[in-house]
Amino acid sequence: MTKTLCGGDGSWWPHLLMRDFQLADVDNVVEILNLKGLHSFPEVDEPGAMERVEGCSAVQFLVCEVGGKVVGVLRGNYDG
Repeated sequence: MTKTLCGGDGSWWPHLLMRDFQLADVDNVVEILNLKGLHSFPEVDEPGAMERVEGCSAVQFLVCEVGGKVVGVLRGNYDG
């Protein structure tokens, strides 16, 4: 899934892109988690765990790109 987001008139963040996580994003995602203090469970947030959930249908794992650089992460799962 890829979606480009912008203001109604296209005036703000016209190059914000939400897309599915790819294995090539691992280093950027780990960097973001570390910067935000959210990398406190390496067994869940380590690259191997990211690789395992990438193909899981119960998980949504998206990244946000601006100008070709990953600047955000969205992770969610269904457990019921």
